[in-house]
Amino acid sequence: MKMHVLPPTEFANPLLRRLTASLSPSLHRRERGKHLPSPPGRGAGIRDGQHQAPGQDVCLLCAIIGALAAALGLAVLAKALFLTPHGPAVLALDETCSLSSSSCFMRLPDGGTLEFTLGPHPIRLLKPLTLQIRTSGSKARPLEVDFTGVSTPMVFNRAFPKPSGDGVYIAQTALPVCTTGRMVWQATVLLENGKRLYLAPFRFETD
Repeated sequence: MKMHVLPPTEFANPLLRRLTASLSPSLHRRERGKHLPSPPGRGAGIRDGQHQAPGQDVCLLCAIIGALAAALGLAVLAKALFLTPHGPAVLALDETCSLSSSSCFMRLPDGGTLEFTLGPHPIRLLKPLTLQIRTSGSKARPLEVDFTGVSTPMVFNRAFPKPSGDGVYIAQTALPVCTTGRMVWQATVLLENGKRLYLAPFRFETD
């Protein structure tokens, strides 16, 4: 009996064709999968997380900066609303009292009193002056004292009292030469009691 022996190439070709036919669908699906987005899954999530990490850090930094800016804005708004809701309140001037001759007193809105003393007397221009402010029965404290001419425009001349104990605040100052002859001055004390700002005006004269 004769046996027909196929050449190696003829034997291999049908086998390769069968293998190719069986592998073609999977290869086709694999090639097509390269062009399709990966479905959400554990591996995709890890890859996405690796790419999104820098963006997440930037977002966190932006959130921190935004929170700090918002806190600063709220602090400024709270100060504007609660400390000075309508601006400083101007107290009434007592025209019967002059710092040129004696201390002057003023009743504060919270029921306390303010005593203002300026000396030595007589008050001279370009000479050292000591101002003393005493508050009693009040939480108000003086922040600054502004000196200006009543009828003569001039630059700001301010003193900043420092506490010396028992509700007394002291500062040193001097008055500039603005004109010759008699001049009427106003010393305005800026006070703060934790809730409002007050302007307390006082008058005096120089020769």
